[in-house]
Amino acid sequence: MNPKVTVVVPSFNVGPYIGKCLDSILNQTLSEIEVIVVDANSTDGTREVITKYMERDSRLILVDDIKKSTGYAKNIAIDMAKAPYYAIVESDDYIELDMLEKLYKKAEETGVDFVKANFSTFLGEGDSRYDFPKTVAANPDDYEKVLNPQNHPSCFKWIMFEWLGLYRLSFLREKEIRHNETPGAAFQDTGFWFLSFANASSVYLMKDHFYHYRCDNPYASVKDPKKALNICVEYDYIYRKLKERSINWNDIKSEYCRDFFYDNYVVFNRIDKELKPVLVSEMRSVLAKCFDSSINMEIFDKGELEKLELLLKSEEDFLAVEKDIENKQLENEKQLLEKVSLGKDILVYGAGSYGSNLQYFLHSKDYEIQAYVDSDLKKQGTKLNGKEVLPLSIARERYKSAMYIVSNKIHSEEIFTYLVDQGISDEQIFVCDISKCVKILI
Repeated sequence: MNPKVTVVVPSFNVGPYIGKCLDSILNQTLSEIEVIVVDANSTDGTREVITKYMERDSRLILVDDIKKSTGYAKNIAIDMAKAPYYAIVESDDYIELDMLEKLYKKAEETGVDFVKANFSTFLGEGDSRYDFPKTVAANPDDYEKVLNPQNHPSCFKWIMFEWLGLYRLSFLREKEIRHNETPGAAFQDTGFWFLSFANASSVYLMKDHFYHYRCDNPYASVKDPKKALNICVEYDYIYRKLKERSINWNDIKSEYCRDFFYDNYVVFNRIDKELKPVLVSEMRSVLAKCFDSSINMEIFDKGELEKLELLLKSEEDFLAVEKDIENKQLENEKQLLEKVSLGKDILVYGAGSYGSNLQYFLHSKDYEIQAYVDSDLKKQGTKLNGKEVLPLSIARERYKSAMYIVSNKIHSEEIFTYLVDQGISDEQIFVCDISKCVKILI
């Protein structure tokens, strides 16, 4: 068999999850695949599970990760791969059974350097499971078309996960795109992700949700606050590789600064308060060297640019403002809970990632929503986290005195006006900017 796709699965002590991961790969509708599991000497039974799968399926290969580095593990697969395309699946995640077939067909049809798609994060199992559907691009115009990242800077604002797609192996090898082989697993997809976009001349983003990313593995490396500065290590690696490839620094500097700031700000919001000043100092040190008048300011969102300029002005002021934001978040959270306590029935308007995060947060505070409301005809009649997604007409008839919590990233005010126009009292509506009320899950 000549495989069409090589899938690499780096693994280390993922006994509870590896079976589901391998089932989702080996049962793909595209059967012409090879699967390279690179294991870092697991001691919890993971290797025994892999061995049993190997006995049943000759497409599965087990290789030792002698460096205990996921970067090294993924590079091994790039070197070993026999297929024209390369995919990555983390060993505690799983994929839809038609993911590889659909990505492969689109890659062949378009001839792009790589094709990607949307994904979902999740936690829990069975009745206790929560899904958070994610869109990779904030700009809807980035979908379903061939784009050149060098002429389309918004590509560098796509969610920074490498495992969302299929890469043409000849592209990776020709451009010498590799992973940084630092120990462990924290943030080692960052360098690969950025260098892929910096070198690509054609990419494609599908609207499908294929990949399921687990958020509740307590041993996931991204949960280790001690690795907060690893993201800075990755960007140093990116800088060195850009120079080696003779990519014009001025052509990529704006994207580098924006992504460096964005990635580190995400980490900043996750780590312990004692580590925040250390990370902020490192952020300012790096950005001060490359942020100047030649930067394309349009690549930054307004909020990002305001935060960045404050950071460059004063670390102390930046930390103080962020502390105020945290306090405001707690106040907004209090207002949200006061509002939902007034209504017997709670409806969330917006059956997307924000709405799902809101449902999960309310559940943690012992409030259960009755249903979602959404104007998207494709969502109506489906379920999200066990709750129906209803059109407004049915929601109004079924829940006459409900409290509507509007949870939409872009159109919240428009939805508020729409609900009022439809006869919903403004006392029954609470517009929840969830990013300012509760912590957002990945």
